[in-house]
Amino acid sequence: SNAKQWFVNKIRALPGHKRLVLGNHDHLSTDVYRDAGFQKIKGSHRFNDLLFTHYPVHETSIGSAIANIHGHTHQNDSPPGPYINVCVERWDYEPVPIDILLDKAKKLRAKCDT
Repeated sequence: SNAKQWFVNKIRALPGHKRLVLGNHDHLSTDVYRDAGFQKIKGSHRFNDLLFTHYPVHETSIGSAIANIHGHTHQNDSPPGPYINVCVERWDYEPVPIDILLDKAKKLRAKCDT
C-alpha cells in the first residue's frame, strides 16, 4: 500500500543502525520493518547495561541492567525507580544520544541504591 511504501521510504532515509523495540502501535509485518532498514526487531533490547522496552517493565524484570529505557507513556512521568521515558513528547521530538541515557541511568541507579 502507499502508506507502507511511504513508511519504508521515510525510515530508510534516516541515518544510523536501526533497532525496533516493538510496541502496541507496531502492526506491520516483519518484512515491512526489514524493508524499512531495521536490522533487529525485538520485544526488548539490552545494550550498554540498559534495558530498552516499549512499556516500562516491572522493576524485578530490569535484572542487572542499570535502568529501563522505555516509551509508551507519552508525556507522563515514568514509574518511580530506574526508568527513563524516551517518548518524543519529552525530548522535543529528537533522538536521545546513548551517552545522555547512560549518564542519566547511572545517576538514577545511584539514587535508587541509597
